[in-house]
Amino acid sequence: MATTPTLPTKLGQIITDVQLHTGVHYSRLIRTGPDHFCLGPNAVNTEWIAAFTYNGARHVIPTHA
Repeated sequence: MATTPTLPTKLGQIITDVQLHTGVHYSRLIRTGPDHFCLGPNAVNTEWIAAFTYNGARHVIPTHA
């Protein structure tokens, strides 16, 4: 049984190679709140993240249609 990947939950944790459901790509984002990551002043809601790399492992979050 496959498990659904989860985003890191501790503030300050970094995810890299981030792809949003809209196709936008970020090289890295930092966890700055309970439901978002940031790159500078730009907040990215966790619901928008489609794929990311954390601790060297690539994770793809399934979409909810």
